[in-house]
Amino acid sequence: MDKNIHNHDDNWSYTSDIGDTSNSISRKSTTAILITAALAGIIGLKLFSNRLENVVDGLTYSIWIASLSLVIVSILYYKARNRIKSYSDGSEKRMSYVLASFLGCVFVMILLIDLVDIELSNKPKYITRMKVIKKSKNYRYGTLYLFLQTKDGRERFAATKEIYENMEEGDTLSITLKQGLSGYDHILW
Repeated sequence: MDKNIHNHDDNWSYTSDIGDTSNSISRKSTTAILITAALAGIIGLKLFSNRLENVVDGLTYSIWIASLSLVIVSILYYKARNRIKSYSDGSEKRMSYVLASFLGCVFVMILLIDLVDIELSNKPKYITRMKVIKKSKNYRYGTLYLFLQTKDGRERFAATKEIYENMEEGDTLSITLKQGLSGYDHILW
């Protein structure tokens, strides 16, 4: 049984690119970019998730930036589909690769939008006071939470160790906030 390893119909294998170095390099660089984006997104969300948790009305803010990220990455994916069409031929391995890189890019975009939202805002910082309703701790990850009374009810925020240890339930906490470009208030611990 003789296998033809130079099958030019197989866009996935790099052996089909022998003689066409520009296509091979382009495909390899696209692969490297997508893998890097996927890893950066996952690692970034793990490291900077407290930024997303410390937004007043954080659930709607998270839905807003996740939706915007999906739209942006979908448009970019659609525009770049010719470069990466060999990864989306329907096979299970290739589709899982595309999905992982797509979600990684969405995670990166969420972090970028959050960063731009607060860093490019020219609105001044201001101080407000909020009552501590409850303290809690995520024992698995060691995250410290304070449930604070906001205008719209109570919300959970990730607190620094120093603030968490110095606050008791019923205390009033002075918090520095800054409104982002989106109109949502970000807590600046």
